[in-house]
Amino acid sequence: MICPNKSIPFKESILGKTLPILECLKNGNCNVGELYAATKGLFAEINEFMLVIDILYILDIIELDNEKKEVIYVKANNM
Repeated sequence: MICPNKSIPFKESILGKTLPILECLKNGNCNVGELYAATKGLFAEINEFMLVIDILYILDIIELDNEKKEVIYVKANNM
């Protein structure tokens, strides 16, 4: 489920689901709840959404602002 394989296409894998999250963040920072609401149709359950957020955070593509409860797309600023 995390990585695509013969039975799981890329767009249905967790890695593939990072792209719509990043598309939402291109327009600016987003509240975690708003980000989930905008993309929840992609996920079978909230655990998948949290896994995508974790992966993007571990890869230093996003940061989380705990005070504002926002997700920040930082990778675009570092390139």
